[in-house]
Amino acid sequence: MKIGLETHVTLDTKTKLFCSCPTSKAQPNGNTCPTCLGLPGAKPTVNKKAIEQAVKAAVALNFSIRKESRFARKTYYYPDLSKNFQITQYDEPIAEKGFLEINSKKIMLTRLHLEEDPAQILYPYGNISSSSYVWLDYNRSGMPLIEIVTDPCIESPAEAKEYLEELFRLLSYLGIIDASAERVMKTDANISIENGERVEIKNITSFAAVEKALQAEYFRQRKLLQEGKKVELQTRQYSEETDTTILMRSKEEEEDYGYIVEPDLPPLKLADGFISETKNSMRELPKNAIERIAREVPAKYAHVLVYHGLADYYVKCRTSDRAYLARWLCEDFMKCLNYCGKKPEDIEPRIIDELVSSIKAGKITERAAKEYIKEIVAEGKTLGEVLKEKENKAEPFEPEELAEKIIRENAKAVEDFKEKKEEALEFLVGEYLKKDETLHPNEVRKMLKSKTCKKN
Repeated sequence: MKIGLETHVTLDTKTKLFCSCPTSKAQPNGNTCPTCLGLPGAKPTVNKKAIEQAVKAAVALNFSIRKESRFARKTYYYPDLSKNFQITQYDEPIAEKGFLEINSKKIMLTRLHLEEDPAQILYPYGNISSSSYVWLDYNRSGMPLIEIVTDPCIESPAEAKEYLEELFRLLSYLGIIDASAERVMKTDANISIENGERVEIKNITSFAAVEKALQAEYFRQRKLLQEGKKVELQTRQYSEETDTTILMRSKEEEEDYGYIVEPDLPPLKLADGFISETKNSMRELPKNAIERIAREVPAKYAHVLVYHGLADYYVKCRTSDRAYLARWLCEDFMKCLNYCGKKPEDIEPRIIDELVSSIKAGKITERAAKEYIKEIVAEGKTLGEVLKEKENKAEPFEPEELAEKIIRENAKAVEDFKEKKEEALEFLVGEYLKKDETLHPNEVRKMLKSKTCKKN
């Protein structure tokens, strides 16, 4: 099979592509003006920030950037397009011939161009088939997009999904998109088999759905060929409910859109200084950051640190055992941040240094630290503050006395251990550490084992 993807990416800017309306959330049709409503006489002006974001994406994706490009009118009628044309770029895009590497394979990219998003169509009774009318929200009209088009070089649905995931990670890491926003990437997937006609599956909004849609369309086309039928040039949509693709219309050809040069916008000319300044403002590319950090820690941790926004935090931490630090940041620390809805910068690096160093020095157990870090992240406490609170709440038991108490209170577990059920001993160790975390689990295990054996 041959697969090519056209991915529409919403750029992270404060205003729309051709007007000063904000891109932030608002009541339906709240962020609108004559330009994004397509009213007669309204004139577009280009958003400089959107150009910068497009150039950054082009640099990250190894494109050749054109110093002069043009906008065009793509003419078609659809309810979400009030002026009956979309301002996009056609034969002179801002960037051409790039690539994105995944698993040592280069996915070749044909072009990257700027365009405006149409309005949002809402179906009040489910979907396009069941609704008798639609609602239109023009808050989305004019939102700044880049479209990234691959060559037809993707060889499987799984590879298509992997490419999109890597593209999302890259653009999110560089701040080109807002990863927390809804549906910042939409994909049109093109697929053909046995050199047959190409079918386009429109507006897929998740990576998993792209993979499923391509698989479903592959099986549909293969079945047609096995029955001696022809695969027709079509535009289809994917239904997750039925896991099938559904015919929308016969596929349009390029000439159906009647492209003309946009008369209200001059050519977009990028000065050498603008391109170099934009490149210099970019943070280190993730591939380079991963290679740098991987000199100190396992590659799997370097990848997580970079793509989950922890790379800078890792550098600020001073713990000498860098691999051990990376493990804590990528596992327990990141889990707690996600659970509490916090960012790394909300916790001072010295606090994590203190926690990790205390484990390495044998002052606290790793098991105990996994509990302490929850309070540290959730409540912004230091390790010292957490330990002080634990000390004030702790029952005044000596280790031997506490071990006897645990054995008395858990007679069933003791009997199970005597019957050679080793997991029963681990249960007793856990019960002990809930009340006193000062001893190492191995010491507790040895003490409890000795006492339960004596009871024999």
